[in-house]
Amino acid sequence: MKHALFAVLLVAATLAAIPCHAQKIAAVNTREVLVKCDEGAKAVAEIRAAFAPRQESMAALKKEIDALSGQPGTKALDKGPQKTELENKVKKFAQDEAQFRKDLAAEEEKRLKPVAEKVSAAIRAYGQEKGLTGVQERGLYLYLDPSLDITDEIVKRVNQAK
Repeated sequence: MKHALFAVLLVAATLAAIPCHAQKIAAVNTREVLVKCDEGAKAVAEIRAAFAPRQESMAALKKEIDALSGQPGTKALDKGPQKTELENKVKKFAQDEAQFRKDLAAEEEKRLKPVAEKVSAAIRAYGQEKGLTGVQERGLYLYLDPSLDITDEIVKRVNQAK
């Protein structure tokens, strides 16, 4: 108990010694910047268009699985063509979904990495220009004064940096 109280007092004293007025911070939602800036929005639209046929195919397969699963007596079947068909479709769906996620992640990495680098450069430049001590991801705060959110400013800067 004494050690815990001592630790709390030590932390409080340390925090009190930090000059709060010298700390200038801002927060940004980098994911939002990435998908809202012109180049990022274009990349996201292209990715969605490229993967739409596969998503539709997977959705159709999922409907088939749901239809087979919902047939009366399907759950009671131990063997038979319906059960085998259902198992094959479930297996194919799982494989297709795993490959889809892998391919999608690779495409997002390829197309969005250059945009993410521009976003990082814009954040660094903004922080240096404004004399900020740090910029943190907005989602890490439990509360944040809206005046500290620089997301929209970073979107503008990334768009201007073309």
